[in-house]
Amino acid sequence: MKNFTSPRKLQDVGHGGDTQVNESLNNLISHYAPKNRTYCGSVSLRNRVPMAIGVHLLGYDVFFRRLFARLGMEVEEGTDYFLRRLQKVRDDEAAKIKKVEHKKKRKKEMYDKLLEYQEMLREDRDNNRQYKAGIALDSG
Repeated sequence: MKNFTSPRKLQDVGHGGDTQVNESLNNLISHYAPKNRTYCGSVSLRNRVPMAIGVHLLGYDVFFRRLFARLGMEVEEGTDYFLRRLQKVRDDEAAKIKKVEHKKKRKKEMYDKLLEYQEMLREDRDNNRQYKAGIALDSG
């Protein structure tokens, strides 16, 4: 533990910045440019990442309306409805996540899973079951 609790390491971890924004952006980029696909042979990745950043910063509605305007395209009725709907879903989800009730529910679910895992470990210990690498290699 000494390597991970030195003042220098703790200062690196306790930077005071919000890592949730970074995680959110990474998830959005992964949505537009999935990691299981290769985009190196085209300019597709160079288009997808800025698009994800634009959606992250401005939201679906504003970003795509600006994009359409720059391309000289008119936003049709169906596209208008779709963009407004996408933005509403995103806004509603963001509002829900910030509510105290939602945070409590999420923490309770996490705590319940930990208790369940702890109980499973107790049962394994009591029944002399072990899970580790190479456990059955010398059994013939």
